Amino acid sequence: MELKPDNELNASDLLKAPVWEFAFKEMKEQGFNGNLMKPSDQTAPYSPHKARILVRATFQLKDGTIFKGHILPIDLLNPFAGRLAPVDLRPVIVTLKGPVEFWYGATPPSRQRIANNYRLLGKLARDVFPITVKSDVEIDNGIGEATLNGFLYCDQNEIEDFFHIKEKEIKSVK
Repeated sequence: MELKPDNELNASDLLKAPVWEFAFKEMKEQGFNGNLMKPSDQTAPYSPHKARILVRATFQLKDGTIFKGHILPIDLLNPFAGRLAPVDLRPVIVTLKGPVEFWYGATPPSRQRIANNYRLLGKLARDVFPITVKSDVEIDNGIGEATLNGFLYCDQNEIEDFFHIKEKEIKSVK
């Protein structure tokens, strides 16, 4: 079985297997500090309730350019799961030069990080947002699509509860 850290999934991996599961058992056995992924053995429709999964997704930029990447589908059957798309989808575009992340948690991305993201995409800011994101596979009892209006973060000084972020607390920068 192939195991890969989630931040090392590349376009080739996503073409081979459109759905990857978090390998919690293997992470514990290996004492791995991070997220190990393995190709999923689920069949369609894929359920984020059966296993925590990343799925291949299509990202369409404002200028019409298409990229592939992955998202973490939102589990509608889990009452404790976040349901705030696009934040809880943890969207990532996978380019040949490296990943472009869109969720930065409680710290806004630096100007340097944003500039690097545009470099990885080979685009100017005006050509990128909004981005439509949609899962390439059928998701059962889950959310697998959203619109991105910028690189997302929340100001930790303005959040009432970091584990239950409200839509009004999400900020975006371009």
